[in-house]
Amino acid sequence: MWPAQRRAAKVRPADVEPFERIVGLVGLGGFGEATVGELPPGAQQRAALAAGMAASPGLLLVDEPTSRLDRSARDEVLDALETVNRERGPRS
Repeated sequence: MWPAQRRAAKVRPADVEPFERIVGLVGLGGFGEATVGELPPGAQQRAALAAGMAASPGLLLVDEPTSRLDRSARDEVLDALETVNRERGPRS
C-alpha cells in the first residue's frame, strides 16, 4: 500500500471536508446528485480533484488537473487549490 493510500484508509469521517465546501471550491455545486459517469469530461476532472481534496491529504499530487477545462474552470480549480493550501498551510 502506498503512503497516500495508508492515509486515506485512516481518514475518520470527522476529518473529511464537508461535501458542499469541496464541490463548491471546484465549481461542481450544481452537480451534487449526479454520478461521475453522468458528468461532462471537465466536470469529471474536477470531481477527481474534489475526491483527492476531501480527505485533507498532507500532499496532493496532480497531473495536469486543468487539461480538460476551459479558461474559467481552470482558474476556478487553481483558485481552489490555492485556497486549500493557504487555509491548511505547511504541516510538519
